[in-house]
Amino acid sequence: MVKRFLIRLLAIASVLSISPTAMAQEIEVSVDRSELARGETLTYTIRVFDQRQGMQLDLTPLTENFDVLGTRTSSQIRSINGTVESWTDYIVTLFPLTEGDLEIPSLEINNATTEPITVSVVNQGPRSNQSSEELFLEIEVNKESVYVQEQLLFTVRLYYTINGIRNPQFTELEMADTVIQLIGSPNQYEKLIDGVRYGVYEKRYVIFPQRSGPLEIPDILFRGEVTDGSSNFVFRNLNTRRVTAFIDGITIDVLERPASAASSGFWLPVSSLTLEETWSDELADVQIGDSLIRTITMVAEGLDGAVLPPFGGAELIGANVYPDPSEIDRTFVDGAIVGTRVETMTIVPTESGALEIPEISIPWWNVD
Repeated sequence: MVKRFLIRLLAIASVLSISPTAMAQEIEVSVDRSELARGETLTYTIRVFDQRQGMQLDLTPLTENFDVLGTRTSSQIRSINGTVESWTDYIVTLFPLTEGDLEIPSLEINNATTEPITVSVVNQGPRSNQSSEELFLEIEVNKESVYVQEQLLFTVRLYYTINGIRNPQFTELEMADTVIQLIGSPNQYEKLIDGVRYGVYEKRYVIFPQRSGPLEIPDILFRGEVTDGSSNFVFRNLNTRRVTAFIDGITIDVLERPASAASSGFWLPVSSLTLEETWSDELADVQIGDSLIRTITMVAEGLDGAVLPPFGGAELIGANVYPDPSEIDRTFVDGAIVGTRVETMTIVPTESGALEIPEISIPWWNVD
C-alpha cells in the first residue's frame, strides 16, 4: 500500500523510486508499436528480471521528445521445470511531442544501461482523443483568408464529460511573423450536443499576420489531470491521471496589401473606422488669447490602438497649437479587437479674422 502510493506520488516529477536490496540485473526495454499517428500515445515497458536491489529510475531523458503521461508497475513470478523466474515491468505512457523519427534514449539504471529505441510518428490516422466522447478539441477561425496585418480571430475549445479536470494546458500558440494576443481569460460554460451535456473550456486569440503567404496555425495539444475514481479512498485527492486531446492545425491564406491601397502612407485593414471631434467651447465668439480645446477620437474595429497613425497637432495660421500626449487604448467587443486613439490639443488664436482648420482624412481598407 505504501509502496504504491510512493510510486504514484513520485511519478508526477517523472522519477520512479522503489526500494528492496543490491546487485545488477538483466533489463529489457520494449514498446507496444514502432509506428504511430500524431496525437496517439505509446507504451514503453522496462522489464527488470530477478530484482533484488533498490532502484532509481530517472525518466527525465524521455522528456526531450515525449510527455510522460503516467507510470505503473506489474510484477510476475513463474516456474518452469523447477526453475523460478521473476520480473517487474515498469510501464510508462508516453505522448510524442513532434512528428518524425523520435528516439527513446538510453536510461541509466543502477549499473546497467538500456538500449535506445526509435519510433516513427506520422501525421495521419486517428486524432488521439479527438474521437473520444469524453474529451475532444475543436478549433475555429472567423475567416479562411485575411489581408496582411488584418485581424484573424482564432478559438480553441475543449469539450469534456469528465469531472474535475485540473491544470488545463494548451500548446502555446507561436508562429513566425505574427503578432498574437490572448483575448481575456479562458471561458468556461456548458453545451448540449446530441443529448450529451459537455463542459467547455475555451481560449480565444487575435492573430495579426505580418507577411503575406500561407499562415500555418500549428497542431493543438491539450494536457490536463483528472481524479482517478478507482484510487484508494485515503489518497483519492493525490491519485490523478493525465489526459490528452489533439487536433490538427489549419492553413490560412494571407493576402498582400492591394495595389490600390499602396499610395497611402499607412495601411489600415479594418471593419470600420470613425473619427469624432469635440470642442470645449462654442466657436461662434472666440477672442484672441482664448484657449480652445479640440479632441479627436479615432475608433478602428480590427486593429490595436497602438498601430493607429497620428492625425492631430498640425500648425495653424493665426493660432498656436499645443498638443497633449496621445491616449491609446484597446478593448475587445464580441471577441474582436477595437483600437482607440485620442488626440487632444489646445488652440490659442493669435490674430483676428477667420481661423481655418483643415479637415482630417484617414484612408482605410474595408475588409468586410
